[in-house]
Amino acid sequence: MVLDTDIGGDVDDVIALAFCALHPRIDLLCVTTVNGDCERRARLARSLLDLLGCGDVPVGVGASVGLSGRGHDTMPAGLNHGADLIDATKLVPTSASTVLSAALEQAPGPVEVCTIGAVTNVAATLSARPDLLDRVAGLHVMGGCLGPVSFGDGGDPPGDPFSETNLGGDPLATAILWALPLPMRLVPLDVTMPLAFTNDDRATIAGAGPVGRVLGGLMDEYLAVERQAGARPAELAAVRLHDPLTVVGLAVPEVETVQLRHLAAFGSPGKVRTVDAAHGTAGGRVPRRRRSPSAGGACRDPGRLTYSSVRRGASPQSDSSR
Repeated sequence: MVLDTDIGGDVDDVIALAFCALHPRIDLLCVTTVNGDCERRARLARSLLDLLGCGDVPVGVGASVGLSGRGHDTMPAGLNHGADLIDATKLVPTSASTVLSAALEQAPGPVEVCTIGAVTNVAATLSARPDLLDRVAGLHVMGGCLGPVSFGDGGDPPGDPFSETNLGGDPLATAILWALPLPMRLVPLDVTMPLAFTNDDRATIAGAGPVGRVLGGLMDEYLAVERQAGARPAELAAVRLHDPLTVVGLAVPEVETVQLRHLAAFGSPGKVRTVDAAHGTAGGRVPRRRRSPSAGGACRDPGRLTYSSVRRGASPQSDSSR
């Protein structure tokens, strides 16, 4: 698989990257960065990959703003943790499109493409290189929102309950991604938001040797920034598992509960809504929330989004879960 990430923002990207690097079912071919200062994001990714024993995994520097070339409230975005690792790491910048294209060209078989930030890099590369589409096994996207969002531990986020920043970061790239003739799995915010590490979870990770100490330190740094920012009550600051659930579903699909949905995305920079579409070319499988922590999402054929495996040719009216 390849991973496109806005690492350095919410700390869940760090956890997702570590999972991809360490899980025996995942062969991580490359990492690319997106949104804002992508070279610093790439240096953070490079530092962590080296720590995780993946010094041979290339890292590409991607788009700082969306395909429109104009910035807005959520893109470019800043970094809020990992400065010590970033400043201690050297990187020869290579473009995300170069790194992603090479990974797809050189892989022995089709590759899972996972994006856990704005979808700019993936949309730009695949639309410019249609010859690579046959090299993609599926798209896996953390983004969108199909229902009201709850923190799961008291209180609800302020603002539009259906908006989400990954797809909203680049609406044009989102539209391009929706139009590609590829299976897509969407992991929406309303499923991931209630799921977070407990204090015991974080302590267990922090106690797991040198790698765990670094991950624990990054989580502590992120939480300190979140509490100080005061965007929400301090007790609600948490390491939420949006991005980790997106990659976990690739390696351990049995943790997911999914359903087939037809979806459409629309909006403007900074705010994109993902909605059910009774008719149209977008649709997919979306998770049902479980009482115990689980992942969920949707993946898409040219005409269907699905979360986990995609069945081409299934009836648009079909609804399946597992």
